[in-house]
Amino acid sequence: MNNFHLKYTVIITNNNCSETSECIALTTSGIIESTFNKEISLYPNPTTGLFSIDMVTIHKEIFVKINDISGKEISNKIYKNQKKISIDLKETKGIYFIEVSSEKEKAVYRLVKN
Repeated sequence: MNNFHLKYTVIITNNNCSETSECIALTTSGIIESTFNKEISLYPNPTTGLFSIDMVTIHKEIFVKINDISGKEISNKIYKNQKKISIDLKETKGIYFIEVSSEKEKAVYRLVKN
């Protein structure tokens, strides 16, 4: 699984005084694999339930499968002639795997529901 490792510092300024925090590492979840020729995005991640899958082009058929962390299938649906798909994940808080596929391409995302 691929994680995105980001480092942040925070600078707080009050009047003419500034304070800078130490560098904080943040690991975010995201794309695990993708064979799509053009990038697709899944957001927001983490989510409170409602998230979107945004593709660069309209696809004739897109298959979206959602599994929980144990591998249990939660949902499996086909979307036709869409560029953007909105999904409301009504399951409990946790980590889910979102598989987005077309006839020739596939992407898997790790989604965190808070």
